[in-house]
Amino acid sequence: MDLCSPSRLRPALPLALLAVTQLLGCGPGLEVTVEDTTANAFRWEATFEGATGSRQYDWGCAGSKAVVRWEALSLSAGVVYLKIADAEGALVFDGAAPAAPENEVTLVGVPGGWKITVEYVDAQGALELSVLSFQ
Repeated sequence: MDLCSPSRLRPALPLALLAVTQLLGCGPGLEVTVEDTTANAFRWEATFEGATGSRQYDWGCAGSKAVVRWEALSLSAGVVYLKIADAEGALVFDGAAPAAPENEVTLVGVPGGWKITVEYVDAQGALELSVLSFQ
């Protein structure tokens, strides 16, 4: 019996495609309403319905630090993480969405092209955040 024959693989294909789309953060359960990667003023807003995945953005940061503003939080389940790497790839921020709105400051990093990654696991609810360059 050929385990790799097209007829044996056909049932697994839809499940594999669903897994890939969810890993890429484009599967069901996520609606991103704002994706603004403007240099020095990143903004992201989304609603989640049991979503798991991640999104990564290139962001220009002229300063050596940034303020992370967790603005509107109404997560009833799951968790949302934010990771920020500076122009040399050093991790300058790694945190989970707090229970209430708050501001946090990144570590000192190298100005230039930073990477912002939003990761979410079984997230339910809504989130608004911004990252503002300073110093």
